[in-house]
Amino acid sequence: MDKKLYELRRFADLLEQGIDPITHIKFKEETILGNDVIRNYNHEIKGILDSLIKLEEARNGGNKRNNKLPFYLSDEVKTKIVISDIPISISTFCYSLNGYIYSGMKKLRASQITKWLMEEGYLLCENWRDDKYIKKPTPKGNELGISSEIKENKYGEKYEVNLYNCSAQKFIVEHLEEIVFGKNIG
Repeated sequence: MDKKLYELRRFADLLEQGIDPITHIKFKEETILGNDVIRNYNHEIKGILDSLIKLEEARNGGNKRNNKLPFYLSDEVKTKIVISDIPISISTFCYSLNGYIYSGMKKLRASQITKWLMEEGYLLCENWRDDKYIKKPTPKGNELGISSEIKENKYGEKYEVNLYNCSAQKFIVEHLEEIVFGKNIG
């Protein structure tokens, strides 16, 4: 997938909202870039870019029926991601990452991240109880900063949760494109 299309789309999205894509300052309505005509123009450009991205995705074997764009964060946006100092669950981290996407994009799912981490040898799937499986960190995952902790819900039932420290969170951010698009990204 061509990163430039995503960058252009991000700019058009912000300009449509009346936001300077460089400084992230909202334009005053009385300025030329705050004008409704210009904002509508940027809406049209965003639509054209969405079409180009969808065509590229379809050409690369993506889902043609889904109208949303694949999850994507630019390098600039990645530098703004808040990394928790306290180890957090993958679902909490994924929720945080989805706060950085632009309108019309698919949300990142925690299962996408854990599947990739399993493929890369950071997590493994173990039988837990009653044919239920859990993902646990491997020694490689522990070294990365993934730990497992037993918690108790409000009904007194114990469950195991994986927690990701700041280095594990940063690692995931660095590999988002591989997680979403696979190893053959451009």
